[in-house]
Amino acid sequence: MNDWTEYLDDPLAIRSVFKEGVPPLDRVQVHEVSLLASGPSVSLRFDLGAFSTAPPKKWVERGNNRVQVTLVAVGVSAVHLDGIETRVLGSIVLSKQGNAIRLRLNAEHTTLELIADFLYIRVMSAYTRCDPRDD
Repeated sequence: MNDWTEYLDDPLAIRSVFKEGVPPLDRVQVHEVSLLASGPSVSLRFDLGAFSTAPPKKWVERGNNRVQVTLVAVGVSAVHLDGIETRVLGSIVLSKQGNAIRLRLNAEHTTLELIADFLYIRVMSAYTRCDPRDD
């Protein structure tokens, strides 16, 4: 599947911000991975690799240039995290595994793999990133 939002429980919000097409997850900067006993669930907070060409008015007024998403995997039956680094820039690949969803994060020194019942976006926000090293 080319459109990763097909794996989301409700892709409407992100598709409404990216009317021209949701960017792929091939260049995301991961800021946080949280393992939660409830669900059990895993949340990933990351910046998308592209900004919307038609962002919400308030994002334009604020001068925002980055979209950050918190993706939550619920009903996690397996998780494996290998390596950690201070700057995790990589790709996220989603695929079906039976009735479940497989998520794999690949970065230079970090790999995360998990199997979950479903995925949803808990938060989607925008901010202004000024550090040119982050591009």
